[in-house]
Amino acid sequence: AREYDQQKRAAVERHAGGGEEGVFWRRALQEPHGFCEGPPQIVDNGIEPLDVQQGALGDCWFMCALASVSEFPFLVLKLIRAEGVADKGLYRVMLHKHGRWISITVDDYFPCHASGKPIFSRAHGDELWVLLLEKAYAKAHGSYYALRGGWARE
Repeated sequence: AREYDQQKRAAVERHAGGGEEGVFWRRALQEPHGFCEGPPQIVDNGIEPLDVQQGALGDCWFMCALASVSEFPFLVLKLIRAEGVADKGLYRVMLHKHGRWISITVDDYFPCHASGKPIFSRAHGDELWVLLLEKAYAKAHGSYYALRGGWARE
């Protein structure tokens, strides 16, 4: 497990410009090192394209797809199978891959800068839906790195 954690950290640092500051995996809800300013929410005040904010990862194509689907909030809500923020930090996300729906379980640990803010995607305020969907898509494709470059139709 330790070797896997070191490999995961090295991969994220290599592709996130971790450099000297490094990468720290933080939970949104974790005290005192969580990255949300207030209580995290999966969705707060609705879902809209302006919620989607790209980070250091070159996955603008995926962020564009999320912004597009956010025009239909009920579709986003169908993808994340949770009633609210999970105490244990586990979420089930539904994705369509290779012609079938798959269930991906992700936790709410996200790679963050030393400043405490997420390195990759962010959402407006303390919402988690964008980060959860990006992490699930990355997991379905092997890593965050696999999301660099692409097309929204993917």
